[in-house]
Amino acid sequence: MTDYLEKAAVRLPGKVAIVDEVRQMTYGQLLQDARRIGGVLASRVGEKLPVALWLGREGRSIAASQGVAMAGLAYVPLDISMPRKRLRKIFALLQPDFIIADQANSEAAKGFAASLEKVPEVLIYEEMTAGELPEAGRAALGRAMAQRSADDALSIIFTSGSTGTPKGVVSSHRMLAAYTDWQVEALGMDEQMVRASQSPLYFAIGAYSDVYATLAAGGTLHLLPASAFMFPRDLMKRLAGLGINTIFWVPSLFRQIAEMGGLAGELPPLETAYFCGEPMPMGALAAWRQAFPKCSFSNHYGSTELAIAAWYPIGAGEELDYLPIGQPCRGKNEIRLLDEQGSEVPTGEVGEMVVFGPVASEYFGDEERTREAFGVDAEGKRYFHTGDLARRDEAGVLTYVSRSDAQVKHMGYRIELGEIETAADAVEGLSASVCLFDKEKDTLVLFYVAAETLTEKALLSELTDSLPRYMWPARLERLSAMPQKQGGKIDRQALKEML
Repeated sequence: MTDYLEKAAVRLPGKVAIVDEVRQMTYGQLLQDARRIGGVLASRVGEKLPVALWLGREGRSIAASQGVAMAGLAYVPLDISMPRKRLRKIFALLQPDFIIADQANSEAAKGFAASLEKVPEVLIYEEMTAGELPEAGRAALGRAMAQRSADDALSIIFTSGSTGTPKGVVSSHRMLAAYTDWQVEALGMDEQMVRASQSPLYFAIGAYSDVYATLAAGGTLHLLPASAFMFPRDLMKRLAGLGINTIFWVPSLFRQIAEMGGLAGELPPLETAYFCGEPMPMGALAAWRQAFPKCSFSNHYGSTELAIAAWYPIGAGEELDYLPIGQPCRGKNEIRLLDEQGSEVPTGEVGEMVVFGPVASEYFGDEERTREAFGVDAEGKRYFHTGDLARRDEAGVLTYVSRSDAQVKHMGYRIELGEIETAADAVEGLSASVCLFDKEKDTLVLFYVAAETLTEKALLSELTDSLPRYMWPARLERLSAMPQKQGGKIDRQALKEML
């Protein structure tokens, strides 16, 4: 995957590749920093353990990830603002030898590292990239790059896990190369692309699409801060000033901008807008299509385990009552709809989407969940059970129906409700909890039974210490007892009726 950067740096060394709030980096600068980081790691690494990135939303994060990959190692982009309890669970799985941090974040990284049972060494970005790489480092980097294979792990992105432990999705070079090549060709991306990123670099859209599509096409990527999205009209004016022509955002952001008048002011020269992560509200889509009549819109379906597996390009003037997820990415994936016995369902009937092709390798350090979700068929094709139910029409177009388990999509993230329940159950004084998703209101609701000594404020404080913001329940409902079925199990249907 580092070939994209290397080729772009040869072709366009002085072109600006990444712009963040602090600096801009050219393709030549990205490659120079990446090679120096790769050389340092390659000359010091023993066992091939993942390398954690304790960096902000900036171009340096991308340079560091490429350097780790050049050294033949897997990089792990971290949300360094997440609760330390959750970070410790991640590090307990990873057991890394190294953390890469910049000077601004180094003290926090060192303090956290010192609290771990296995203390990783914190390497400072500025020190790794200062001066020329010694001959020994260049030689070690050359050997490491020569020994890499397409099936090596490239990145590990942590997502929500139902047991309370986050799942580390291991993606290979092969998987992300297949997606990147498809994306650039299908969407017609080239050096003229000027892209605005909304997703964090530890989220699949940011880590997979925004970064690698830009490097492969030779475009320019603007990493906008979260604060830029607070005021839609100001955001659109800023995009116009930057000449943004390409965006890949979650539907909730498209909806927010449309509802808050963001489309009524100055607008950017959008040519390509696509979205995934949750259903796109049809009213919001209609507003965007009206505001940008010459822009190409498309709905994409995927997950961290898949990147993107299907898409639906919306035709100019096409009238839609609902938005399908479309068809498999040509030349990349095959999607089968299977029943509970593993047989394909007839056209028009509902089945679980099982994706065959270049999918993620495993859940890091979790053989049981890997066996449950991934497999290899008799022809040697890898596949992934998505847990999403869909139906296929006569034209081969897929329409999403629902989840088959307790995983939901909220704020663009896939969330295991069980992880929220596990965090709640760990709170002293709480005896039972059930978390449900109110789809109509797009909110997480936690029902719980607890001792009188546990206040709602105290419970919420414990949850915010253990869970990332997008997993915080918006509503807490205290019950005297959980409703039960005859067999003694909690009656979740009765709770759903209380939403």
